[in-house]
Amino acid sequence: MLDKNLLAGKKAIITGASYGIGKALAIGFSEIGAEVRIISRSQDKLESVVNIIKEKGRIAYYEVADVSDYEQSKQAIDNLMKKMGKIDILINNAGVSRMKMYQDLKPHQIALLADVNLKGVLFATHIMLPHFLENNSGVFINTSSIVSHEFFSTNITYGATKAGVNYFTQALTIELTNKNITSNAIMPGPVETPMFHFGLTDEDVQSRNPIQPEELVPYYAFFASDLGNGITAKLVDIESFRAAFIIINSLDQDQPKTLESIIPILEDKML
Repeated sequence: MLDKNLLAGKKAIITGASYGIGKALAIGFSEIGAEVRIISRSQDKLESVVNIIKEKGRIAYYEVADVSDYEQSKQAIDNLMKKMGKIDILINNAGVSRMKMYQDLKPHQIALLADVNLKGVLFATHIMLPHFLENNSGVFINTSSIVSHEFFSTNITYGATKAGVNYFTQALTIELTNKNITSNAIMPGPVETPMFHFGLTDEDVQSRNPIQPEELVPYYAFFASDLGNGITAKLVDIESFRAAFIIINSLDQDQPKTLESIIPILEDKML
């Protein structure tokens, strides 16, 4: 359970929040105090997410935009900033995937992945950065993937775009030195979302043991909260955390889990 006030007073914009990870983040962040505004191309799905949040007694708004279009993104973010005032957090989460052999991809599919997964991050960050610099504070969190550094034949283009997100996430911190602005990326493995099902059979999906989108909320929330102050240029491998936690949970139940027993496991799986 997360502290219900962990993000109290924080204002976040989340892209790609009409379903999957973005939807889980929007709802999850609102439940721990954040004021959220969401962006996606699907108005119906955005309205559904906003209604869920409002039913919980929270305030939420949305803007329809294609993140691969700079002017659409700028208009959407400008409109949200007018409603919200100072923004504390931008989560670049919008993404698409096509699970195909590279040779079977159509040129427009390659372009789509590059446009949404990489250009979308570059554009939204470029639009938001002056606002963060003016306020001398801000948090960028980018959704990457473990396929950015683990190779799969049906995910070559997707992995390449996410590797670009990783580079950008870390390299940007050079320009942000002493600016009180952080830039980090979350790298999930398989996640139970509609996008993950694209091009896979149900049997394929289950064999990869996907996690639920809601399970990712604490990782993003840590970097979005004051707990993450000053922590930057991190690429958080969720599968390494999962592996470590499985081992820790399997330790002798009769023996207390001490830092001395846990730290070597964490170092082995995550460092």
